Amino acid sequence: MPDQQSQLSTETIVQSIIYHVSDLSGIDPLDLPTLYDVLDPTCLERLVESADDSVTVEFDYFGYHVRVDGDGNVQLIDQGYALESMGIGVPDGVSTKTN
Repeated sequence: MPDQQSQLSTETIVQSIIYHVSDLSGIDPLDLPTLYDVLDPTCLERLVESADDSVTVEFDYFGYHVRVDGDGNVQLIDQGYALESMGIGVPDGVSTKTN
């Protein structure tokens, strides 16, 4: 199953999620559904900032299963069936780790 993983640097966790989903799906970040439809992005940021490395938050967003751990690592797992059912082509996932 393709995935993409990154470690938070100067980007916020929410920006990292949006940019990775945009890159993998080929859809402009401004055209993606708001993350507020899934969870409160401010709460996600605060939780991860104050959490230790044992905390993990998982949710589904725009055809990807998103996993954020207490260290700020973001992992996206492609759930291509969701995008295909929306009539959107799914590119091959890319597995990278960036700092």
